[in-house]
This record gives sequence, structure tokens and C-alpha cells, in this order.
Amino acid sequence: MQTIKSILFFFILSNLSCIAQNQTNITVIDEDTTALEYEWMGTISRVLTSMNVVYSKPDGFKEVGYTECFKENPKLKEAFTCVLNQLQSEDNQFMVYMQTHRLFNKEEILDMRRLFPDFDPENIPVNTMKYIIKVFFGKEKEDNWEELVDFYSIKEAHKKFNADSAMKLSICLSPDDYYKNEYKYIDVLFFQKRERGYIGLFCFFTDKAHSNYNHYWKKIEKTFYYED
Repeated sequence: MQTIKSILFFFILSNLSCIAQNQTNITVIDEDTTALEYEWMGTISRVLTSMNVVYSKPDGFKEVGYTECFKENPKLKEAFTCVLNQLQSEDNQFMVYMQTHRLFNKEEILDMRRLFPDFDPENIPVNTMKYIIKVFFGKEKEDNWEELVDFYSIKEAHKKFNADSAMKLSICLSPDDYYKNEYKYIDVLFFQKRERGYIGLFCFFTDKAHSNYNHYWKKIEKTFYYED
């Protein structure tokens, strides 16, 4: 039962982002008339605005704006459901997708607690990270999830993202799970500012990018920033 609840919980949270993206097959009536700061993101731009997060296009990357639901890759679909707004390096060796989870209002929290009595929106990044670890590494590793995650210090998280916390998981895919047959590695980055929601970045990269990792990663770390 706990496993079923975990899967349902992650599915709900993932689709809260996906239904807001106009490239999915779900029709959403958007009554928000706030101007789009970042038009290529569609309505996700408004989510960032509501979180008071600023976006800066990383040098050497293209804004593709594509939504990926991994229909051809069951493992990635199980782990990530759908991810949004692709950024792709100009050399096609490194691509980034995102998920955003704004702050829940009181009514939404009460609705979620009808399904999950212990629901706390501030715990979403940890619960999501644990679920991803379970998919790729198994239940035993999920129970000791901190051993697989690199945690930014409070000082680093504040300096890079003006966030309260940040963590990164690195995954080396098995050959059957390579994304588009050549992206062998995934880095998952979550950073969060309390009472402001969190941002998840899902980075797929090739052997060539892996050998020059810092060249790409330093740019990605400058892409999103919480304003005070």
C-alpha cells in the first residue's frame, strides 16, 4: 500500500506541472492574464513569476520548449513521468528539462491531505528524490537515500540559487535505458526556498559531455535564481 501511495503521490505532483504546459494533450483554461516573462516556457513562466524566480538563458544553449513524457523509455517514464521546457546545448551533447512546484495554497494542501494525511509541501523535493532513487537503484537504496545524493552546503545553496537547500543525484543509465540511444547519464538537481516552492532540473548528457562536465554544469547552475 505504501508503494502504491508513493507512486500516486509522485504522479500527482508531476502532472501538476505537466498540465500547465500548453504542449500536452490536456486542455487547461488559463484565467491568469499576467504577462509571460519567458514566452518560450508558456504558462510555466507564470509559475516562476509567482515563485519570484528569475531565469537566465545559459550561454551555448538553445531554448527548445519541448515537453518529454518518455513514451519510448519505460524506466525514464516511471522515474520522471513528464518533464518540461527543454534547454539543449548547441553541440547537442547536454540537455536539460525542468519541473516547477510553486507554493501550495491552503485549499490545495487540504485537498492533498485528504489523500496523504501527512502531506507537507516542503517535503516534496526529498520525497521526489527518494522515489527516483527507488526506481533506479531499488528499495534498499531508497531507505539510505542520503548516501547517493550530493548536498550543497547552506552557503553554496544560497550563493548559487539564493535557496535554502539544494541537492544533486547522479545516475549512470544501463544501455537499455539510454535516452535517445546516446544520452547515458542523468543529473537531477533540486533546489528549494521555503514557502516559495522548488525547482527540479533533469540533465541528460553524453560521453562527450561527461568528459567535459564542468563546462556545462557551471552554466546550468546559473540558470535559475530566487529573488529576495
